[in-house]
Amino acid sequence: MPNHGDISISAQDLAPYLVNLRRYFHAHPELSLEEGETSERVARELEESGIQTVRLAEHCVVGILRGS
Repeated sequence: MPNHGDISISAQDLAPYLVNLRRYFHAHPELSLEEGETSERVARELEESGIQTVRLAEHCVVGILRGS
């Protein structure tokens, strides 16, 4: 997975990763308000990218982006 914390990464560099992630979510749909696997995957992807996450509810993940 690309290091998303590096601003120098271009959109073209991220495209294959993002397409694969989108395909994963579409291949593993979940019912509304029952997105347990989806929210876990989103949190994991954000955290692996160096983005702090906060859970607001069982399936609600928020990524915290801090500027410098």
